[in-house]
Amino acid sequence: MSENNTTQTEANQVNQPSTEASQNNVSDAIPKSRFDEVNTQKNDYKSQVTDLQSQLDKFRADQESARQKQLEKNGEYKTLLEEANAKLEKSSVVVKEYEEYKSNKRNSLMETLTEDTDKSIAEGLSLDKLELYVNKVTKVNSVPTNTNRATSNAPQGDFGGYDSIQEFAMRDPKGAEKYLEQNVQGYIK
Repeated sequence: MSENNTTQTEANQVNQPSTEASQNNVSDAIPKSRFDEVNTQKNDYKSQVTDLQSQLDKFRADQESARQKQLEKNGEYKTLLEEANAKLEKSSVVVKEYEEYKSNKRNSLMETLTEDTDKSIAEGLSLDKLELYVNKVTKVNSVPTNTNRATSNAPQGDFGGYDSIQEFAMRDPKGAEKYLEQNVQGYIK
């Protein structure tokens, strides 16, 4: 029984993390000289990888060119033609997708234009210039204009919210007089 008791107490105990590092007062900071050294080393490795990748790409291109010359030499034009056709087919799929994208993009941009004059100007533009033009036109047209009068009893804006000083004076004589006192130099009551 005592053996079962000791096994259970050992299993129930939680292992505490080592506190040796905190007792030694070791700083976690990395010296700047070591950081600079490792950083320089990393940058050197990066440049080496870039150089090696470019060498590998050149080697692969040279190898492919040599293989094609060997096939030509052996008279295997059919194999070369099949490879060229496969590359052309892949490229044509990409070109078709891009053309479809451009067409859809152009249609959506043209739909945002509302005026016929804007549409006639935009028809001859390339896609990137069309985007700039549409952004400019829609930005100008999207400026909110509020023609409603203010909801408060006191009108606001030029002439107290009225179209002219005469209308202001007829509808709100005291407000017009106050406006004139504050805004007109040399105004005499």
